Amino acid sequence: MNDTAAYFADIVMEAPHSFSTGKKTYSLYPLTLGKLMLVQRQLEGMVMSAEAVAQWPVIEVIKTVREHREECLLLVTYAIAKDKAECFDVKRIRKTVDELSKTLTDEDIATLMVYILTDDKTEKVKSYYGIDKENEAMNSVLKAKSQGGSMSFGGKTLIGAVIDQACERYGWTVDYVVWGISYSTLRLMMADRVNTLYLSEDERKKIPAHILQRDEDVIKASRDTMEQIKAMSWK
Repeated sequence: MNDTAAYFADIVMEAPHSFSTGKKTYSLYPLTLGKLMLVQRQLEGMVMSAEAVAQWPVIEVIKTVREHREECLLLVTYAIAKDKAECFDVKRIRKTVDELSKTLTDEDIATLMVYILTDDKTEKVKSYYGIDKENEAMNSVLKAKSQGGSMSFGGKTLIGAVIDQACERYGWTVDYVVWGISYSTLRLMMADRVNTLYLSEDERKKIPAHILQRDEDVIKASRDTMEQIKAMSWK
């Protein structure tokens, strides 16, 4: 299995990854939208961003850990929390922070932070499967249809662009969208959802030919995906 197929499998299964320190083993669960916001709050307190952490070498992140050790430990603890209840269990969070503080070095904390903040491989999966190009093609088609007079508004925040759409499409509650599904899975579902657009003959004439001749590529992509699933090792 290539790296991207492995990333895709991890997103679908929402598999946690474990690490051991002292005599305990902890699981790092995929970040939900809610957990991601809690993590972002810690980063803002340290006047840094997830992008900065992802780009810096670990040795640079260590400097931040030394200045903001408590906030960094709290960030890691949120990733360890399994769900909303654990994220807001103050006693449990405090206990975990204290346990980690006793056994993790600054280098350990920095390594975990980099891993947590770079674990979302959604963009790599989207690029590999051509999802971004697919969305570009759909936008081209929508432009041809929009000349008929329809207009769209809203979607300026995560509430309208993601949460509302997921609730409407799948019948989920806001709580489930924010806390019950990993943000990577949510992003991939929203980006790769099936959309069918019906076109008149006049509308079809306005669309580039290479977009209209895409059925063969769609079938090929579907077959490739099934072959990758069959090739996976489930041992």
